[in-house]
Amino acid sequence: MAYITCHNIYTTIGTSSEEVYQAICEGNTALRPYPKEALGVAEDFFSAILDITPIEGFTRFETKILLSARQALSNISIDLARTVFVLSTTKGDIQALTRENLLCDGCNNTLMGNSAQRIALSLGISTLPIIVSNACISGLHALILAARLIDAGFYRHAVVVGSDDVGQFVMAGFQALKAASATQCRPFDIERLGLNLGEAVGTIVLSKDKYKDDDFSVGPSYISNDAFHITQPSKTADGQTRCLSQILKHIDKSSIGQISAHGTATLFNDQMEAVAIKNQVLSDVPVSGLKGYLGHTLGAAGLVESILAVEMAKRGLVIGTYGFEELGVSGNLSISQHNQHISKGKSVVKMLSGFGGCNAASVLGQFSPVSTSLQVPALEVVDQIRITPNKVVSAKNTRVFDTLSELYRSDVGNYPKFHKMDFLCKLGFIATELLIAHSDVKGDENTAVILFNKHSSIISDKAFLASLGTGNDDYFPSPSVFTYTLPNIVTGEIAMRHQFHGETALYVLPDRDDNIMDQVVLATVLADERISSLVTGWLDAPDESVYEADIQLIKINR
Repeated sequence: MAYITCHNIYTTIGTSSEEVYQAICEGNTALRPYPKEALGVAEDFFSAILDITPIEGFTRFETKILLSARQALSNISIDLARTVFVLSTTKGDIQALTRENLLCDGCNNTLMGNSAQRIALSLGISTLPIIVSNACISGLHALILAARLIDAGFYRHAVVVGSDDVGQFVMAGFQALKAASATQCRPFDIERLGLNLGEAVGTIVLSKDKYKDDDFSVGPSYISNDAFHITQPSKTADGQTRCLSQILKHIDKSSIGQISAHGTATLFNDQMEAVAIKNQVLSDVPVSGLKGYLGHTLGAAGLVESILAVEMAKRGLVIGTYGFEELGVSGNLSISQHNQHISKGKSVVKMLSGFGGCNAASVLGQFSPVSTSLQVPALEVVDQIRITPNKVVSAKNTRVFDTLSELYRSDVGNYPKFHKMDFLCKLGFIATELLIAHSDVKGDENTAVILFNKHSSIISDKAFLASLGTGNDDYFPSPSVFTYTLPNIVTGEIAMRHQFHGETALYVLPDRDDNIMDQVVLATVLADERISSLVTGWLDAPDESVYEADIQLIKINR
């Protein structure tokens, strides 16, 4: 069992968890209006942007993570040699990708893995860092992964940190998608117009050891894919309902004191969450949405909101949802704009969902440790495919090709959406098609997709940056290109094609490390009893002429 031993929240309304908690209890919000000129975007916006002076030798992005992580670690002494560093971020140090280095081959300063390694080493952690880049569920997903790695016995402790920059790149993308509101966001309200982006850092230190009597631990946690749409959640809340359903198989509903919702204040997300909560007969459980206080902090959201949810549960308080006045979703959610008192110490369910069809839910509570020996299932490699420039290698043959489009036409040819995908998605899509076609075992709805790479979505990142131009005359941010700057979209494309509803994940590493990849896969399979098979492996494309897909189809024999 992994215990939450200490934590930190770093925002514009407080630089400690306690300061931020007290601020929002008093109804204070970090969000304020900004003129479009502040970031060089097309529209005015509401946000919360940190004023950070970079530490020498580190970027602004790295500095704010270090400030938060160091403060959290100052409250505890742990064996850093047995500690894993997990970074949650959707775009990492994307501000380091500038027009000046747009054409560089490696753009090494922009790579998530390099930033994570610099941060980890500065904290004294020498184990290889793992970056979770799974759209808006990244923070909660990172917490779930860290707990699983501890439960599986790979590490004794984990330092989990989440953050993203609110700069031109990210703001332009959300404005292009028409998802950002120029006024205060209003989660679950009938007048909601969209989300507000915000900057924050959230740090949680997990440990196998329980340090205080009231330490909360990470309980049953699940991740599922809608397999419905790349940017819209399922109208029937399929993925989130699956997550909640699995949780309720392991805990009694009466032990849940409150639900910490995603609550982005976008039309479709809030409605989907209400449907999922209603589907699982949880409409009478108090719900809070915190984005009216801090904004949507992207990679930090799952961690910051989990910390606040734990502190609320310990005190027996559900903080009112800032901006909410009148219910604007179907169902009968128990949500209020005012603070509510409940029983102390009850568990809290944290929910998140994101682009690529991903959904996550976790129970945080005071659980008694269960001493059971892990039943390690047999992982049977059914088949493997490796694609490198102009060559496909499988167990059955080796052949050459000219382009991925040629490979698509010769081996698939019946999925026109292929032509709209970015290069990374095309590579992952083709590799999975060939993998499954060559195998006797087909995936089913409980198939998981767990992929790793080094360069994230660098090809689409460069393309989107180019669309921002150098001024008003050539400022044309593309919403479709921006969507593909989220590297986990490839897992969503694969899930949609094959109707995989299992866990989907994209992890970024400083370099390929098969041992770390095996640890993540095994920890996932041990924790999620639903997974019957999985598509997993290395999928990296630093350039359209330099790429590699090396993936396996694995059958889980439990």
